[in-house]
Amino acid sequence: MLAGCCGTALLPVRTTCGQVNYACATAPDPVTGRYRLYYEWEPLAVTIVETLASDNFRIFYTSGYDELLAP
Repeated sequence: MLAGCCGTALLPVRTTCGQVNYACATAPDPVTGRYRLYYEWEPLAVTIVETLASDNFRIFYTSGYDELLAP
């Protein structure tokens, strides 16, 4: 049972901007019309603690940017 709880706490979750309900998109590129959106893959337990604390802890598995076309 303990192994199951630990395994669940370490499940990777994709979080946009590194924190739930946080805005971080860049301004659209004037040439391509695309904007960049930062994301992190972090453990589920870290996501829960960040949500409760309303803070972003720099603990994550990997991170990157999505390039999206502006609507």
